[in-house]
Amino acid sequence: MVNIGLIGLGGWGKNHVRVLNELKVLSGICDVNNVTLEYYSKKYKINGYTSVNELIHNEKLDGIVVATPVKTHYKIASNIITNKLPIFIEKPITDNYIEAKKLIELSKINNVKVMIGYIERFNPVLIELKAILDRDNGQNPILINFNRLNKIDEKLIDVGIIMDTAVHDIDLARWLFKSEPKMIFAQTRKVQSEKDNLSFIQMEFKNKGIALITSSWISKNKMRKLELLNNNSTIDVDYIKQTININNNQISIEGEEPLLNEIKHFISSIKNNTKPKVTIEDGVKTTRIAEAATISSKTGTPMFLEV
Repeated sequence: MVNIGLIGLGGWGKNHVRVLNELKVLSGICDVNNVTLEYYSKKYKINGYTSVNELIHNEKLDGIVVATPVKTHYKIASNIITNKLPIFIEKPITDNYIEAKKLIELSKINNVKVMIGYIERFNPVLIELKAILDRDNGQNPILINFNRLNKIDEKLIDVGIIMDTAVHDIDLARWLFKSEPKMIFAQTRKVQSEKDNLSFIQMEFKNKGIALITSSWISKNKMRKLELLNNNSTIDVDYIKQTININNNQISIEGEEPLLNEIKHFISSIKNNTKPKVTIEDGVKTTRIAEAATISSKTGTPMFLEV
């Protein structure tokens, strides 16, 4: 039996509490909002805390999920890692490379397992795409065009569109190309807003692959798709419809909810003392790339880096 604590019940946290309860591993919850805390505590008949330290010291936990605002990740994660508890941190690991790098050093000192919540790696249709690419005689993609469009209330998000939304596809690009970017160029726009709500990123990888990433918070229709070109085929993937179209031959994919897959994997890594599929190193690299993209969007110049 594995006992997992959850910190953060707003936004994505409400999905985590549902899944953790469904898996019968939820052992305690924590949030600074007393109303929200009381609601979920009563709903799931679980102990609730407003203090992270009280959660850690009062519950016999085997791991903790952190689903709080991004700017709180570093302080909360540092505390948990120092207490030598395995931790799942929702993406991104932090909103800046310096803090992310400090967390990786802290995890090594304390020998703590850290998994970062890049959920698309657990999306059945993308798992199948990765398997297809890996079977394709080692043919790496040449070009991937990502589109992630939605209508989002900007007031609910504490970081910019690149660090909040584009990071999903930055991580996917690294995973699918099996390489790291050497050049990043980004542009953002404020559409009837004081905050950037539209972004476009171009990344050139060390293996000469190119990724184009479009992210939007202002689209009326939700879209999560990618178009991939390699030497043998053109592949279109629809994350929502769970379809893959290869050279005009379409297949439909069935599988479990990505978040359920993801949390099952975190629990398994604790039980079996195995390395998670999305490591703290992945989280740090993706945050560094997103930070470089953010700088590029502000300066109007490409960023060159070794990741």
